[in-house]
Amino acid sequence: PSTTKETYSSARWQKRRDFYFADGTTSPPLPLRRQPEQHHLNKGVRVTGFVLWGFSLLIIITGTAWVHIFRKSSVVKASQPTFLIVIGGGCMLMSGAIFTNAFDEGAGWTPGELGNMCTATPWLIVVGHIMVYSALFAKLWRVNKVLQFRRNTVTFRQVLWPSAVLLALALSLLTVWTALEGFHWQRLTIDHQTEESIGKCKGVNTPAYFTPIFLLTIIPTLMTLWMSYQTRDIDSKYSETNWIYLLISSQVQVCVISIPVLRILEESNPNGRYVGQLTLFVSFSISPIISIIWPKIWASHFKKDHSNKRGSRGNARITGISLKATEPIVPGGQQSNSFTNAHRLSSFRGSGNMAHLQETRQAEEANQNTIDITNASS
Repeated sequence: PSTTKETYSSARWQKRRDFYFADGTTSPPLPLRRQPEQHHLNKGVRVTGFVLWGFSLLIIITGTAWVHIFRKSSVVKASQPTFLIVIGGGCMLMSGAIFTNAFDEGAGWTPGELGNMCTATPWLIVVGHIMVYSALFAKLWRVNKVLQFRRNTVTFRQVLWPSAVLLALALSLLTVWTALEGFHWQRLTIDHQTEESIGKCKGVNTPAYFTPIFLLTIIPTLMTLWMSYQTRDIDSKYSETNWIYLLISSQVQVCVISIPVLRILEESNPNGRYVGQLTLFVSFSISPIISIIWPKIWASHFKKDHSNKRGSRGNARITGISLKATEPIVPGGQQSNSFTNAHRLSSFRGSGNMAHLQETRQAEEANQNTIDITNASS
């Protein structure tokens, strides 16, 4: 509106000089009003996330470093340390999602930078999860194949191909998703009267890409659960069946609690949403270490095992370590790095099977059909 005013005086209109406002112009200022609430992530919540991220990394690095340092010990060798280190690497990737979700415009990040963080999150979670459970499956499958007498040698390559296929498919889908659609940072208006808004990661055609990727992350989990059942009677030095049951059940419980909370708070409360994300990311990143590696630390330094399961006694050799048994001597004076058929049958399921007993005695006497599973861990 014009700031020039006129007054009626002496039967005529008289023009008055322009009015200058406080900013030195003749343009009137906008009406005074509060800045719309943008619901930025609270700094204290962000700091809490960083503290939990550091705690997670400490647990992961400590467990993985212990595996590397004590890789020559009988407990670690029997557990196939190469697979344990892969599990640690997968857990470290998953923990990175704590960082990628810890920022918004309130921290000074631009929408483009936030969009890159949104895109990085599914890569970290999917690849890390597949690495963890693929390593667990391959580890158990290798031991089970050794005790099945189906092959003369069980190498890494023979048990890693399912994991490689799943990982390749997941990487392909993630690449296509990122290249064609991907995620971007979007600020949504949640109240049109007050113009309140909230920022969040937003994808295009997300269900079309998320569904097959989600199925690919579930497959290695189910494979590991199945193989844990198959190896349930193997000594805990080689098979972590009970701990894997505990690991999967705890992660399912966390998902049941956290995912509904995330859906409710997704577009209303960024602090509650981030706390829900923290619950998922922290639990998924440290639970494999606590369930798989920490029991081995305890067993290696504090526990004396007296198990009667498969692999706990008999003529056994795993990854170059002899366990409570006298090893067979092979030509040339070298000890055999192998499981024998007698080892598999020395604690077979059930009793009274004379055919199995006879086969056990024959295998012990002949010491034949050994299956070598020595690997780079030795």
